[in-house]
Amino acid sequence: MLLEEFYKYDPTNDKLIAEYVYVHTLSCWIVNSDFNIYESLIEYYEAQEQFAVCEGIYTALEKIDEIMAKRFEQADKLKETKEGVVYSMQEHSRVSGLIFEDIIKEIYEKQINKHKKDN
Repeated sequence: MLLEEFYKYDPTNDKLIAEYVYVHTLSCWIVNSDFNIYESLIEYYEAQEQFAVCEGIYTALEKIDEIMAKRFEQADKLKETKEGVVYSMQEHSRVSGLIFEDIIKEIYEKQINKHKKDN
C-alpha cells in the first residue's frame, strides 16, 4: 500500500460495508440457513483481506445464534437427553416462525435506523 493510500483510508467505509453485509446476511439466512455457507464466505473474505465483510457476516451469525437460543430456551420441550432436546413438530414449527419473525424485525429496524440517520 502506498503511503498516500494509507492516509486516504476512511474507516467509515468499513462501517458502512459491515452494516450492509450484516443486513444482507440476515436476509440470505432466511432463504438458506446452512451456517457452513457463511463460515465459508468468512474464510473467503478473510483471504481477500475484506475484514469489514467478515465483520458483517460474523455479527449477523452471532445475532441469529442469539435469537435462536432465546426462542428455543422459551420453547416447550418434550424430552431432554444427553444428546439434545426433543420438541414436538408443532412447537418446533411455532418457534421457527418466531425466529423468522425476529430476524425480519431486526432487518427492518436496522434499515429504519439507517434511514433515520441519513435524513
